[in-house]
Amino acid sequence: MKVKLILLTAFLSIGCTSLLPKNEHGYPYRVVENIISGCEKTAAIKEVCPCMAEKLQKKYSFDEFVKIEKSITNGKTPRDFQKFATRSARQCAVNVKR
Repeated sequence: MKVKLILLTAFLSIGCTSLLPKNEHGYPYRVVENIISGCEKTAAIKEVCPCMAEKLQKKYSFDEFVKIEKSITNGKTPRDFQKFATRSARQCAVNVKR
């Protein structure tokens, strides 16, 4: 559920992304900011959010991310994405605690 809220927040910011400056992963900066802020609204440990955003950008191209968000918006969270998000959250939490 938390993953869905994070991605929905980011999705709402996608709009006309072709005009926005992008980072080294090809993601518009505004989308990354929205991924992080959406995560911070639902995460038990807010410090994991930048780590999760980084992992997401490394694993999925921006086009793949948009497709995943559309699936989630339609109520169909891809199973492999859910597994990835859960695993990433655990890894990021461990790194924050160090």
